[in-house]
Amino acid sequence: MFVFLATDCPNSNSYAPELARLYSAYESRGVAFYAVYFDPAETAANVRKHDHEYAIPFPALLDPRQAVARATGARVTPEAVVISATGEVLYRGRMDDRFANFGKTRIHVDRHDLRAALDEILAGKPGSNPNVPSLGCAIPGVNQ
Repeated sequence: MFVFLATDCPNSNSYAPELARLYSAYESRGVAFYAVYFDPAETAANVRKHDHEYAIPFPALLDPRQAVARATGARVTPEAVVISATGEVLYRGRMDDRFANFGKTRIHVDRHDLRAALDEILAGKPGSNPNVPSLGCAIPGVNQ
């Protein structure tokens, strides 16, 4: 699973605790997690510092040419993309429904879309909702 993040995106940074919980729940079940940073100006040192400050518990990849973003269809941060062992995109979208719209956050999360998708995928079922739009900071260059 790739999770597209940006060090300066408030939506992205607000998901750090949930990402740690997801990692804790699914890494032992065989889900490999990678944070993907798309900004060409981002440095490895800055990403390490960010991941330490926000306690991101899984490896980070720098994607300065946005090749991973283009290949997976990711468009914003935070956005999760679950890939099969054969490279098929099984899920692309938000973690949950925390953000109702830009600038509007729900007090209570009702839908845990990524968790539901991972549970279905791990149970060998096709995802019932494989593409759930995510609200966040745009990944420039892949949205055209």
